[in-house]
Amino acid sequence: MLRGRRRSVATRLLLGLLAILLVTMSIWTAYIMLAAQGMVDRQLATSLSAAWERAATQVYAAEPVPPVVGAPASSGANGADGPGRHRPGSLAQPVGTLVGTVSRAELADHAGSALEAAVLEPSGHPRTLTSEERHDVVHAVQGLAQGEQVSADVGGVAYELQAGGLEPTAPWLAGDKVLVVGLPTQELVEGRRDGVALTLAGAALMVAATGALASWWIRRTLRPLGEVAQVAADVARMDLAGGGVDLARARLPRRALEGADEVAVVGRAMDRLVGAVDSALERRLREEQELRRFVADASHELRTPLASVRGYAEMLALTEDLSEGGRRSLARVLDQADRMTDLVDGMLVLARLEAAHRGRALGLDAFDGDGDGDDCAVDVCEAVLDAVMDARAAWPDHRWEVEVPDLDGSPCGVPGDRDRLSRIVGNLLSNAGRHTPAGTTVAVSLAPAALPVSGAPAMRVRVEDDGGGIPPEIRPGLFDRFVRCGGPLAGGEHSSGLGLPIVRAAARGLGGDVTAGSGEGRTRFDVVLPRVSTGDSGGPCDGNRL
Repeated sequence: MLRGRRRSVATRLLLGLLAILLVTMSIWTAYIMLAAQGMVDRQLATSLSAAWERAATQVYAAEPVPPVVGAPASSGANGADGPGRHRPGSLAQPVGTLVGTVSRAELADHAGSALEAAVLEPSGHPRTLTSEERHDVVHAVQGLAQGEQVSADVGGVAYELQAGGLEPTAPWLAGDKVLVVGLPTQELVEGRRDGVALTLAGAALMVAATGALASWWIRRTLRPLGEVAQVAADVARMDLAGGGVDLARARLPRRALEGADEVAVVGRAMDRLVGAVDSALERRLREEQELRRFVADASHELRTPLASVRGYAEMLALTEDLSEGGRRSLARVLDQADRMTDLVDGMLVLARLEAAHRGRALGLDAFDGDGDGDDCAVDVCEAVLDAVMDARAAWPDHRWEVEVPDLDGSPCGVPGDRDRLSRIVGNLLSNAGRHTPAGTTVAVSLAPAALPVSGAPAMRVRVEDDGGGIPPEIRPGLFDRFVRCGGPLAGGEHSSGLGLPIVRAAARGLGGDVTAGSGEGRTRFDVVLPRVSTGDSGGPCDGNRL
C-alpha cells in the first residue's frame, strides 16, 4: 500500500540530483579545506623553522651587553627593551614573533620566571613577556625534542612554538640554553574560519543555483511526458462503456510525438493505444446495437407465435375431451407459454430501456424505443403505494410495510412515465416476494436524497427485507441478465432473471441508478431518481410507453 502522496518524476529527479550534488560538494569542500589546512600548516612550519634559524644566528653573533642601569631584571644579559636597543633574535622577524631563552634545568623545573623572552610589537620594539605568558611558554615547550613544534595559547593569543638547544660557541653563552621562537597564528585561525564560512556559503550558493537550473531543465524536458500523463488521466476519466473515447481530448499534440527519445516513444504508443481503444469501442458499440436490435426484433416476432400457441392450447382445453394426463400436459404447455411470454416481454422491455440509456449517454435526444420522451413528472409516492397494494395481493403470506414521509409541500415527483416507475418498484417488490420465504417482512420507504454525482435533489425508494440475504457468490453480477437468486418461489412461479436488469436500465434511463446491499440475513435495494415538481410536467403521462 502506498503511504502518503507520491511525488512527481520531476520532483524526484530534482531531489535526487540535489542529494547527489550535496554529497559531492561536501566531499569536495572537505577535500579543499583539508588541502588548504595542510598547505597552511606546512607553510607555518617552514616559516617557524626559518624564524628559529634567524634567531639562533643572531644569538650566536651577539656580543654580551652590560645591563642597563635602572632596567628591569627581566631584560637579561643578552639585550634590553628600551629605545634604540634590541633583543638578539628579534631582528628581521615578523611582527608578533616571540623570542626567548631559558636553561634546560630551569625548563625542566617549569621555572617560568627564568625565561628571558619578548614579543616584537608593531612599533618594532620588543615587549617583555608577562609572568603568565612566560609560564604558558615554558609549560608548552617543556619536553619538546630538538626542532619539534607545538601549538599553544600564550596569554590568550594562539602561537606556534619551536624550541631547540644552543651550542656554546662563545664564552658568554652557557651550554644548556634553549632557544624558544614562536609565531602568532591568531590571524591564521581567523582566516581559516573565514575561509570555511566562504567555502560553505559558496557550496550552498552553487547547490541552490544548480537546483534552480536543474529544475527548469528537468521540467522543460519532461513537459511532453506531463502531457502524456494528462491525456492518460483524461482518458481514464471518460465513460468508455457509455460514450466511447473523446478523440479531441485524447490526442496528444504533435510536439509530444516528434523525436526519438523515450518520451516521444511513449507518446506515440499512447496515441496508438487511444486509437485502438476507440476503434474497439466503436466496433463493440456496433455489435451491441446489432445484438439489441436482434433481441428486440426476435422478441417482437416471438410474440405472435407464442400468442398462437397459447390460443390453440386454450381452444384444446375448451373443445376437446382430454384425459386427466392430457389436461395436466396441456396445463404445463400453458404454464410454459406464460413463462416464455414473460421472458420475451422482459427482453423486449430491457432492449428498449438500454437503447434509451445508450442514446442519452451519446448525447442524443431522449428516446425509449417507441419515440416517446420523458417529458412529464410522476408522483412517486402514489406509484409506491399502488405497487405495495399489488404486492400484498400477490403475496399475502408476507408482511408488507410502507413508509411515505410528509414532505411539507416539497416536490414528490420524478421525471418519466407511470408505467416505467411502476415497473421499477413492482420488480423490486416482486423480487422480494418471489425469493423470500413466507412470513418475511418487506419494508418499503420513500425519502428525499441527492444524486451521487451532481448532488441534485432526488427521491430514494428503498426496499428492504429480512428473508435471508443474497448469496455472496452472485452479488457481483446481481444486475446482470438471467441471474437468479435461487431462493424459494411461491406458487410454482418462475423467475426470468430479467427483473433486476430492467430495474437498473429503467432507473438509469430516468437519470438515476439502483444499488444493492446484503448482509446478516437482510437485503436492501435503493433506487435514487431525480426529483422534480409534479407541477413542472411538460404534458400528461399516457401511462403506457414501455
